[in-house]
Order: sequence, then C-alpha cells, then structure tokens
Amino acid sequence: MVRRAHHVWMAAFIIATMPLLALWAHAAPAARLWLEPPGQQIGLAGEAVVEVRLADVVDLYGVELHLQFDPALVEVIDEDPATPGVQVAPGSILAGDGPFLNQADNAAGRIDYAVMAVLSAPFTGSGVLATIRFAARAAGVASVSFVGSQLVNSSVASIPHSVTGGSVQVLAVTATPTPTASPTVTPTPTATLPPKATSTPTPTRTPTSTPTATRTLTATPTRTPTPTATGSPTPSRTPTPPSGPCSHLVLNGGFEYSTGWTLQGRAEYTTARYHGCCRSVRLGIEWYEPNTSGWDSAQQWISLPGSASSARLRFWYYPVSGDPNDSQYCWLMDLSGHVLAEPLRLTWPASNGQAWAYVDYDLMPFLGRGFFLRFEVYNNGYGGITTLYVDDVDVQVCP
Repeated sequence: MVRRAHHVWMAAFIIATMPLLALWAHAAPAARLWLEPPGQQIGLAGEAVVEVRLADVVDLYGVELHLQFDPALVEVIDEDPATPGVQVAPGSILAGDGPFLNQADNAAGRIDYAVMAVLSAPFTGSGVLATIRFAARAAGVASVSFVGSQLVNSSVASIPHSVTGGSVQVLAVTATPTPTASPTVTPTPTATLPPKATSTPTPTRTPTSTPTATRTLTATPTRTPTPTATGSPTPSRTPTPPSGPCSHLVLNGGFEYSTGWTLQGRAEYTTARYHGCCRSVRLGIEWYEPNTSGWDSAQQWISLPGSASSARLRFWYYPVSGDPNDSQYCWLMDLSGHVLAEPLRLTWPASNGQAWAYVDYDLMPFLGRGFFLRFEVYNNGYGGITTLYVDDVDVQVCP
C-alpha cells in the first residue's frame, strides 16, 4: 500500500511539473551561434582566423549578423579584393547563395553579414556561416562580440538562438627572425704529400628570396548600353547633383544589366518603357497578358553606414492601373519581412498616372542598419490590370 502511494505521488509530481519542463524546454533555444576559437593569441605581425559557427538549427532560411570588434587593435583582412570594400569569407551554410550583405568597416570596427536561401534549400544542422581573418594593429585584447543577430525559418518566423562572442589578444611581440646558421667548416684531412693543404671554408650560400607575387586585378569592362528603340517620351530628370565624395549604394539602379536585383513573380527587365536609357524593371501585368492574382516584386539589400550628413532614396516610377483595388508600393523591409517604411503607396487615380513621377525620400532615420529596398505590385485577378515601371533608383549617402 505504501509502495502504491509512493507511485501515485511520483506520478502526480511528474504531471504537475510537466508544464514547467515544457516551458523550460521552450525557453532554452536549441540553435547556438558562436565564434570558434573563442579566444586566441597572436603577435604584432600575426593573423587570427575566427569562424562564425551555427549549430543545431532547423529549417534555416535566412541569417543576418552584426559583429563589433576593436579597430584600434585588429583589422579585417579583405577576402575579395576584386569587390569594392572589405569582405569576409562565406561559409558552408547556404553556400548555394552568395551573401547579399557582406561588408567589414575597419574604421568603425563592424562586420555586417547576411545570406538567404533563394537558390539553396533551407538548412538544417551545424556548420560555418563565415570565416573572418584579423590582422594585428596594436597590442591588447580585442573583443569580438555579436551586437545583433537574426535567424528566420522558411515561414519567415524567428528562430530562437544563443550567441557567444570571443576575443583576439595581440601580444606586444613580433616574430623573432630565425638566425642564419653559420656554416660549419669541416677540416680537410692533412695530406701526407707536400705541400700541406690549407683548409678553405665552404662559402656561405646566400639564399635568394622569392619575390612575393602581387595579385593583379583585372578591371571589369564597363558596359556601354547601346540605344535601342526609343521609349515613351519622358520629362527631363533633374535630380539633386551629388556634392562632395558621396556614395551610391544601389547596384544596377538603371536596370541596364541583369544583376543586383532579386525579381519575383512576373517582374522582368524591359525596354518597353524607361526613364533613362535603355531599360527599366516592370512589375505587374501587361495589357496583353491574362489578369491573374499575384505579387510581383524587385528587391535589393541596402546597408547604410552608421553616420552621414545626408542619406536619400531617389527613383522614378510610371504607374498604370485599371483597378482601384490593386496596389503599387515601395517598401523598406527587414530580414523578417516587417515593413520599416513606405516611400511609395499609390491609390486611385494616382495609381493610373501613366507618366513618370519622381520620389526623393529621407533615409537618415535608418543610418547604421540594413534593409530590403522592395518595389511591389499586387493584382487581385479581376477587374482591370495593374503595372508599375521603375527606373533610375539611387541611394546616395554623403559623409
């Protein structure tokens, strides 16, 4: 009877604590994000290799990382000299997709990295996200810490995870040169015949240093677009001219090439209508296509510096619509798909303006962060059709 009562008590205890156990299991994130090795030492002429590792993740669709390091002590070594800026080396996770954000700022001590499974399947397991090489600048302990990280699954829901940073200690020593070995003179045996031979030491061979090969970067030829058929007559563009050493962050903002943008749905590059020579991007449905429901978009990741005197988004658009219930947008979105800002939202009758219009939008509130610049059109599949042409997109940042 006592034994049975003991069993009943144990069963009641387990049942009572199951919610707490479930809560603990839910609260403890399975995925782990850390730096490997967590700490290492190098000399003033040394180099440290740090891997950004991710373990025990399930259904990983996108990653965004932001790391901070001490720029007075170490600097990131560029892994892609042919690309402007400083980049780290992509890892094995989502290797089928190149990172859409990969930049290191050695002045600010910041690394920004992001990759998304556009061509690859979502990742499950463990592996290396990126590899960072640091070169020493001065003696001291340089901490390397995560200041922001986001993992999302294929449903664009956040994946809970833990993060652990690391450090690189630069020792106040340089590599000691290896001393040149003095030649040991082997005495020549004394000959029994006169005259007596004098031992002559073998001259020391001076090693010839092999010159370090200098990598010559082959300049990528700039494509000069050849004018084709004349597009629709458009008003002259009079954007504000850049002043000072400003940066332009949009890749292929004139849509003259098939790079830089991720097109989805029926979005495509076109010569049918453009603002500048000789192409634009079209979102939505052309007049000769069937009216079916769907979203069409063109997007590109933009990462703004932490400080600037001016940051502006500028673009031209040409709207066509026969249905007030369809929609045309320009959004700034984070990695999870949350809308941060809405530089363009057209309503009837502006959605059917059928003329080029200009947008100049202030990006100063978004300094120090990244976002998707996304143009989008929605057709509901009935009534009229809706189209949006976009051209000459520019994000200009001035120091």
